[in-house]
Amino acid sequence: MSKNVINGKLVALSPSMLNAFDPKTSFGCERRAWFKYVAGLKEPPTGNQQLGTDLHALIEKRLTTGKDPESESEAAGLYLAGKEMIEMVAAREILGVEASIPAFTIADVSLSPLCKIDVITSTGIIDWKSSSNVNRYGKTEEQLTKDTQMLIYAKAVHGNKVKSLLAHGQFQTKGTKRTNWVEVEITKEQLDREFDKVIIPLVERVKQVVAFVDSEQATPDRSKCFNCAFRGKQCQPEGVSNVMSFFSKFHQMAVVPTTAEGT
Repeated sequence: MSKNVINGKLVALSPSMLNAFDPKTSFGCERRAWFKYVAGLKEPPTGNQQLGTDLHALIEKRLTTGKDPESESEAAGLYLAGKEMIEMVAAREILGVEASIPAFTIADVSLSPLCKIDVITSTGIIDWKSSSNVNRYGKTEEQLTKDTQMLIYAKAVHGNKVKSLLAHGQFQTKGTKRTNWVEVEITKEQLDREFDKVIIPLVERVKQVVAFVDSEQATPDRSKCFNCAFRGKQCQPEGVSNVMSFFSKFHQMAVVPTTAEGT
């Protein structure tokens, strides 16, 4: 069980946790999230996750010290590829780097104090993202205005501003060292509307799912089984379940006549 869920009750949340439960996100699946946050099962870290962590550290050093970091790691190649957009951010009025979020609640649930915002500027929020393909997985301007993480961060930090800028600095980890900068302006009216329409209902749904006492009650998204750490162990893919069900019924049909003849 995670620190966010205690005895079937959601006591704290984070954007990444909400994304894990949200089937509309790339890897979101209620059942997978139930195993992770309610059952407390671990998912092995991937190489890309570590690469992203290393890249964040390099950018943080540049933005906090004003000097380029010295490194020969794989992340250093990504850093150099994104140097132009990193310097663009460095030229802005930066209020925080890897900054803690002020006390904030959503639907009576507190945002976890462990949440960090990559960059807070006087005009908006910036998040660094790494993926195997920025064209396929990178967010568009329209998607940024509906992105759970960016909406929560903007609401928590710049919720009273007339307008805010939401930006993703995207790095491609596979093949060509490609980068992409996506930035969009969102008004307070848009932010409040999306928050009420998207974030609050999602939190309410997560409250329901974490209260389930059995993983079978959580809805699986079978289109995302291919990369799930719980596939074939705690959660059987649909095809396997169907085959097992068939053999179970076949076995019952084979046994029943034999038993009948012996009575």
